[in-house]
Amino acid sequence: MAQDEYQELIHCIHSGDTAQACGFHVKAKTEEEIMKHAELHEKEAHGKELSPEDEKKIKANIKTVKT
Repeated sequence: MAQDEYQELIHCIHSGDTAQACGFHVKAKTEEEIMKHAELHEKEAHGKELSPEDEKKIKANIKTVKT
């Protein structure tokens, strides 16, 4: 059985601080899907928009995992 690859973001990065995590975790097929989920989470859970700096930090923390 072949393994599928996924993109995974384990930490919620908000308030410009990569060490501040709220338990948000998302796994998706593409980085674009991860970013959509992260943007929605940021709005709903933290009441703010992602800054360009937040987007860079999120993208730097996305890992490829095999399931």
